[in-house]
Amino acid sequence: WGLIALVCAGFTVLGVLGLSRSLGAWAVIGFFGIGMLIALANLLPGVSHLAIDAQGIRLRSLFRTWQFDWHDIAGFGVTSIGTSDYVGFNYVPDYPRHLRLRKVNAGLSGFEAALPDTYGLRAGQLADVLQRWHRHVGAAEPLTDPDETTDAAV
Repeated sequence: WGLIALVCAGFTVLGVLGLSRSLGAWAVIGFFGIGMLIALANLLPGVSHLAIDAQGIRLRSLFRTWQFDWHDIAGFGVTSIGTSDYVGFNYVPDYPRHLRLRKVNAGLSGFEAALPDTYGLRAGQLADVLQRWHRHVGAAEPLTDPDETTDAAV
């Protein structure tokens, strides 16, 4: 997010320098200025995080929180959107919400939904962690891998 904020700041400055020359400069200032504010907001503590526990996953992005229970998720994988890799996931077939959006997303990315960030990991690493948790939910034995805990925050 720091790099995005820096790039947006640079374009905002270029827009300010060209302010007297063009109406398009105002568009540049507005677009990249808002982008810079969003990127800077994402750098604040507590704004974005992912929590994994026996119930499911909770993610927070720009002060909004979503919860996904393990029993609603069919599985995880990696998807590419543009030039970036993300963790995608599919819902179980009988999950009743967002049916049309899920079909559109699956057609575009191969997954019905995706996490907005990889939280400092590579998409493949995070997908593996989430898939392991998903596989062990409801199992008689808890996770015993020393790298895993019953309440993990990524």
